[in-house]
Amino acid sequence: MALVNTDLCQHVKVGAYPFRLQLCLDEHLGLTDGLVTCRDCNKAYLLEMLDWRGDERLFRVSLPDAEEATQLVRDLTRGSCDISRACAEIHHMQTSIPASRYLIIIDQNFSLSGPTIVGIAPKPADRPLPTASWRELDCNGQWLDYARSYVAMLNG
Repeated sequence: MALVNTDLCQHVKVGAYPFRLQLCLDEHLGLTDGLVTCRDCNKAYLLEMLDWRGDERLFRVSLPDAEEATQLVRDLTRGSCDISRACAEIHHMQTSIPASRYLIIIDQNFSLSGPTIVGIAPKPADRPLPTASWRELDCNGQWLDYARSYVAMLNG
């Protein structure tokens, strides 16, 4: 059964890494949360890490409007005298934009040529995804294994 992807652009596929980083929101040995755009069609995505093991990271994906994403990057890079404004704007974006129906597994390939998408899995229907930051989660590989089981089922 092939995965029919309707809310990610055609460039987001296994074996590729079409993302251009627009704004890093958090990192630990590479991107953990960030606003990215597709290098080919400029579609915006908010990637938020849920889990990791070794070089592999599992991201939940949200779909910001491209114009709103550009405005956020512009506002945050310009700065403000209101110290809480940046956090409020980021929080608003994270909580108000629609979520994709998919999770993306990215191998950071620290020792090779760079990041690559190694799996795209539908969000689980049988249990809710955590909404907390990866810093508040166990990050023990369990969600990664769960997503991989869906990838194997869809491709196998």
